[in-house]
Amino acid sequence: MKAFATKTELAAAVAALEKAVGGSTDSTITIEAQKADGEGGLYFTASNGEISIKTFAKADIGKSGALDTSGKAFIDSIKKITDEEITLEQQGEGEKDKRLAITYGAGQIKLPAMAPLMKHPIASGKSETVFTINTETFKSLVKRVCAFSAKDDSRPILKGINIQVKDGQLVAVGLDGYRLARITTDARWYSHSGTDIVVPSSALRAIAQLADAGTITFLSCNDGRLIRVESEEMSITTQLLAGQFIKAENIIPKSFTTETTFKREALMQALERSTIVSDNLNRIARLSIRDHEVRIKSESDAGLLEEVIEARTSGKEMEISFNAGYIMEIMKNFREEEATIKFNGPINPAIAEEGDALYLALPLRVGG
Repeated sequence: MKAFATKTELAAAVAALEKAVGGSTDSTITIEAQKADGEGGLYFTASNGEISIKTFAKADIGKSGALDTSGKAFIDSIKKITDEEITLEQQGEGEKDKRLAITYGAGQIKLPAMAPLMKHPIASGKSETVFTINTETFKSLVKRVCAFSAKDDSRPILKGINIQVKDGQLVAVGLDGYRLARITTDARWYSHSGTDIVVPSSALRAIAQLADAGTITFLSCNDGRLIRVESEEMSITTQLLAGQFIKAENIIPKSFTTETTFKREALMQALERSTIVSDNLNRIARLSIRDHEVRIKSESDAGLLEEVIEARTSGKEMEISFNAGYIMEIMKNFREEEATIKFNGPINPAIAEEGDALYLALPLRVGG
């Protein structure tokens, strides 16, 4: 393999790969030099076990070939080289002697290399367009829904986002067992209906961070086991999560006994102050819902906070306790000055809705 490329082209190609490589010194990148009619190029592929990212850089190809090399070391090399003209070349034939030589100006970096192990999720065979979404709409969706997915491995399926395309709408749901976010988007962006998949939230975040085109196309590959997102010079492939995702409609209340409307910023600031004296684990805030006010109380060995904000309330007066962080996470996604929370008693989920979004939080059961 031998290729001649510019620092500008290579830097743009490897920047996206950092989402898959991260800071791991054990990661590898597959480099493929391919000749083509007219313009050849270099293809780079990296994977972290959840997502596989493939990028392209224009290059003059002296000799086609492919190899694996250290992902972190290769990215760091390209980032720190200041010369514009760079040559990538495989040197040595035996596995112990094989090297990737990166030549620039008056210097050269040699990295260990090996034959490609084909360890990346490869999308082969027929692919089918699942849906196409406006990039800005998608980024907004990911920002709001992925924060509610599970962070630990106790229930792996909940580390993903359930995406359904049905009846002209796309519905995305993220939940971690304590709270839920459901975003419903305009149907005009989609070209496929009847889809029900669970995509790792980490993959959706990577796609949102890397996408810059006007629209994003999701493709189903390998008989529905993989999902691939493509743009002109990059593709991201991820394995879909297997298992039964919790049905949001089964846990979202259908009726409510109490509704209260308040200044969103006022509640957020009061809850933020409550965390000063709450326990660090559950950050318990007790809300007393009254006719014209919401009283917030938080108490621990660290101290006591009591605060009142104005509110408009209908239905029964009640008291309910939450993890303050859960309510703040919901409120910071709202855009309007006022917000409404609906309750169905002190032990049932509460919900808040705005526009295309519905959020749910489970209360905490606190004695006394």
